[in-house]
Order: sequence, then C-alpha cells, then structure tokens
Amino acid sequence: MTRETADKLIVLATSFALFLGAAAALSMERGTGRTLVLGGCTAALVAIAVRQSVRKRTK
Repeated sequence: MTRETADKLIVLATSFALFLGAAAALSMERGTGRTLVLGGCTAALVAIAVRQSVRKRTK
C-alpha cells in the first residue's frame, strides 16, 4: 500500500468516525454537551475538507 493510499484511508476513516459521533450526538439531550460535540465534529469535518482541497490544489 502506497503512502497516498494510506493517507486516503486515514482521512476516510476519520471522517466516518466524526460523522458517527455527530449522529450519536443528535440523540443526546439538548444542552451544552451536545452543542460542543456537534460543533467539534462539524469543525473537524470542515478542517478535513479544507486540508483535502489544499492538497488537491498543490498537486
């Protein structure tokens, strides 16, 4: 497995885990904890998207 393939798998697995975390947070009661989890997951997914966009443009 090449380094590029491994990087893609890591990004895919991380994105999926964050998505599952956000989906699980939706079943939590409303409050600060739920808001923080949803905000953190959203921010992390946006950061991954930005990183992927920058990597694609530099190639």
